[in-house]
Amino acid sequence: MIFSTIKFFVFFAIALPTALVLRRQSRASHLFLLGASFYFYMSWNALFILLLVPAIALDYFVAPQIAVSKTDRQKRRWLLVSLIGNLGLLGFFKYTNFVIDTANLILSADLQISNLDITLPIGISFHTFQTLSYTIDVYYGRIAVERSFVRLAVFVSFFPQLVAGPIVRARQFLPQLYREVSVDWDRIKGGAERFIIGLVKKLLIADAVAPYVDRVYANPPVYDSSTLWLATLAFGIQIYCDFSGYSDMAIGTAKCLGYEFPENFNMPYFATNVREFWQRWHMTLSNWLRDYVYIPLGGSRCSRLLVLRNLMITMLLGGLWHGASWKFVLWGALHGFYLIVHRFWLEVKRKRNWEVNGPLRLILIPLSTFFTFLLVTLSWVYFRADNAATATGMIRRMLTGGKGGEFLSSPILSISVLVLITAHFLATFSDYGSLYRRLPTPFKVVGYGVIFYLLSISSIRDNTPFIYFQF
Repeated sequence: MIFSTIKFFVFFAIALPTALVLRRQSRASHLFLLGASFYFYMSWNALFILLLVPAIALDYFVAPQIAVSKTDRQKRRWLLVSLIGNLGLLGFFKYTNFVIDTANLILSADLQISNLDITLPIGISFHTFQTLSYTIDVYYGRIAVERSFVRLAVFVSFFPQLVAGPIVRARQFLPQLYREVSVDWDRIKGGAERFIIGLVKKLLIADAVAPYVDRVYANPPVYDSSTLWLATLAFGIQIYCDFSGYSDMAIGTAKCLGYEFPENFNMPYFATNVREFWQRWHMTLSNWLRDYVYIPLGGSRCSRLLVLRNLMITMLLGGLWHGASWKFVLWGALHGFYLIVHRFWLEVKRKRNWEVNGPLRLILIPLSTFFTFLLVTLSWVYFRADNAATATGMIRRMLTGGKGGEFLSSPILSISVLVLITAHFLATFSDYGSLYRRLPTPFKVVGYGVIFYLLSISSIRDNTPFIYFQF
């Protein structure tokens, strides 16, 4: 069930008023949200629920054992049970064939291993990280054990974020289940507007540039380097509007129901360096990797060599989280390299006491923003290409200016770039909410009319699944 379909609108038109009617009866409300979430998840494949429920039951059983353990050794053993259970499930479904394919690269022709017929459960990477945040936080004493199986199950399976995030942590969401949800029409209106923003990003921008990206990336050798750059730029726009659009819709849907999710994007293409990019892009994943991987490895509180190791390991795991393929490992490694170089640059600046102020700073900020965007755009080739070899070949041609291929233009790409730059500037120098409130009512009516007309036209096309559904 995709957010941008009539089927979801019908589902939510039933779910929202029912949840509001039941809001004063907490147990009934939670049972309804759980049932609605299970129905939403089973609409993809009913058998997926047979994996989700045992994963929830595992942590429901393990967390109290961690809390009552007398020694650190016992606590670590129970935490290990949760890690092995959750990551083992994720590893089997997501990485088994990756391991087999990698082994086949080494083995001789007569020892080749056949791939297993495995269907990847949708959203497994997201809900696995959510459940792990619960048991790890119980281990560190950051959150109390949740005694209600229903509330824990609602946290893990809550349908707005179940399939593609944001990655919501237990200590962010579980306390919200203990308060009564009020009928707040301003909140519902704000949630609906946030949902519409996400819908516009998805249908009118991401899906509009997708055919151009697909055409070029289906056969890269046919096109010249300028077309490869344009297609990669288009993919950068597509993945941003697709994923941030989903996050907007998830946040808006939860808001209508009376729940708050953390923000997932903050104008990432305006970042002035790659470190800042990861503080703005997929923030719930970046923060998760920082808190549960980078810091436990030692973070920045160790020798320079170990800090660089920690950065690279974190980004390699982040790349592998995105997909079971060497192209994602290389994508993560490339960003790890970017972060290491940035760290060296900061050390040089500190040692030489380089501080840029005044007019020169006004020049350097746009240049550093453009350079960061260029580096991020180049890395998207590994993310989008069919495989690592194709991506490497594309990057080589893009950097050396390979000629002789066909040039393919895209008018919709120019419009999308203009819209995104305008929206980013407006968000940077003003507040969307205050701008919206100052608009005369006729302008709002006309604006919504145009939006819904464009959405109705775009919905005629087959709905393209969200990119992050495959993770």
